[in-house]
Amino acid sequence: MFSLSNFLNDNSFQIYYKNNYLNIYNYNKLNNINETFIDLTYNDNNYLYIKGHSLRVVKLLKKEIVIEGFITNISFS
Repeated sequence: MFSLSNFLNDNSFQIYYKNNYLNIYNYNKLNNINETFIDLTYNDNNYLYIKGHSLRVVKLLKKEIVIEGFITNISFS
């Protein structure tokens, strides 16, 4: 059964890609950004690395970021 409270309070790290838009939910910190590389921290000690070209942030909120561009690689550490 759907719970609105669980949906609104969901703090899990999530990432979605569709039509050259990468949506990332519940990240902790934006560490580095330029047209070819973006580095984020999530779950305090984990990193998400995004490589590509013409990368740009089109939405930036406390817990959500949307990146547009041609992504060639996504890696986690």
